[in-house]
Amino acid sequence: MSDPDLVKLKLTFWNKGKKPGDVIEVRAEDVKSWKGYAVPVDAPAAKSAEKAPVKQVTTEPPKAPAK
Repeated sequence: MSDPDLVKLKLTFWNKGKKPGDVIEVRAEDVKSWKGYAVPVDAPAAKSAEKAPVKQVTTEPPKAPAK
């Protein structure tokens, strides 16, 4: 189990042998110091909602079928 005071961040730059995209855990009070170098990892429920298909709305009326 992870400690409740730890936050998972995904690196956006190289750091101590880790490459961008790797996930690290930092203390909650240190998250601000990582700004620009890492982004928070979203909860799994948020990721599935993000992958839902997006309905595109067009302003043009549908064309009449050719006869």
